[in-house]
Amino acid sequence: MGDAGWGLIGAVVVFAIFLLVKSRVGLRGADPVQRSGRARIAKLKREIFSHKTDRAHRAALWRKAAEIALDELGRPYRAATYARRADKLDPDAKEAVPLIARAFRRARRFRALERLLWRRLDRMDALDDSRSSPIVAELITLYSGPLRRPAQARTLERLWARKGGANAGA
Repeated sequence: MGDAGWGLIGAVVVFAIFLLVKSRVGLRGADPVQRSGRARIAKLKREIFSHKTDRAHRAALWRKAAEIALDELGRPYRAATYARRADKLDPDAKEAVPLIARAFRRARRFRALERLLWRRLDRMDALDDSRSSPIVAELITLYSGPLRRPAQARTLERLWARKGGANAGA
C-alpha cells in the first residue's frame, strides 16, 4: 500500500475518533434542564409500560412526555411521536389535537399534520362542534399560514361558519 493508502486510512481513523467523541459529548448532556427532562421522560416511560391496561392514564403520560420533549428538550420530532402514541391510546381526549398540532408545527411537518387532521375529521360520525372545532381551526391555521393556501383557508372558514361551527374564525 502506498503513501496515499495510509493517508486515507489515517483520515478515516481520525474521522471515526471524531465521531465517537462527538457522540459521547452529545449523549452526556451538560445542560441540567435537559438532563432533568430526559430523566423525567424515562420515569414516565417506565410508568407507561407498567400500566398495560389503563389506556387513558397511559395516554396522559405520553402527552406529558410530549410536552417535556417539546418545551424542555426542544425535540419536536420526539414530541410528535409521543403525542401520536397518546392519540392512538385516547383519540377522544380534548388535549390531543392542540398538542399534536403544536409538536408537528414545531417539527415543521405541516403536510403530515394536514393529513392527520383530515383523517381525524373523516373518522368522526358527525361534525359536532366540541370535537371538530379544534381540528377545523387547526386546518384553517395551517392553510392560511405555513401551507400558504389562502383559498382553502377561506373556503373552509366559510363552510364552517355556514355550518355554525363555534370556533369558525379561531
